[in-house]
Amino acid sequence: PNDTVDEGTEASLPNSKDITSEPYRRELIANLAEHILFTANKSCAVMSTHIVACLLLYRHRQGTDLSRLVEDFFSMKEEVLARDFDLGFSGNSDDVVMHAIHLLGNCVNITNTSRNNEFFITPSTTIPAVFELNFYSNGILHVFIKEAVIACSLRAVQSKRFRNGTNGASPSLISQEHLVRKAASLCYLLSNEFTVSLPCQLIYQVCHEAVEKLIQYGILLVA
Repeated sequence: PNDTVDEGTEASLPNSKDITSEPYRRELIANLAEHILFTANKSCAVMSTHIVACLLLYRHRQGTDLSRLVEDFFSMKEEVLARDFDLGFSGNSDDVVMHAIHLLGNCVNITNTSRNNEFFITPSTTIPAVFELNFYSNGILHVFIKEAVIACSLRAVQSKRFRNGTNGASPSLISQEHLVRKAASLCYLLSNEFTVSLPCQLIYQVCHEAVEKLIQYGILLVA
């Protein structure tokens, strides 16, 4: 009898999960798919072409010396490893960068400068080349997506404060709670473009941890 009462009570609860319910099954399948995509994306190794394409497309759009490109490549490689992501290459950075440039083919232009007889590397500005470089650079997006969201949110909050006035407060001082909420809103807005957390995680908590890491690294300071 007690079991019967318990079952009836559980069935009457509004929050009980009924596997036969079509809306619940759809939600379960969607969450499972999102979980698989997030895990697969995080498990993807970063390739040398991803890093080189990202550097040429966003940091060295006007071109750079090969030695400088190798230095930046090494720095970004260390940043990837520091975030517990895998690399799909090994070896000396000079050789890896040259191999990546070779794989990128017509997307990269190589000229020989008279200064120190060094190669000068520039990205091609043709539309197909830019699209291809963007495709390769997206392979490293998931590594820095959380920091990127926080940076965009910080810029948005600061811009709004400048437009509305700071009321005597320092424009560089921003509430951590406000920043985290802004970042969580941005993640929700762009949820169809990327995922920053598993379905079982709270986006707010993930953004809060990302802000805490930036504080730990000394990028953001606590007043």
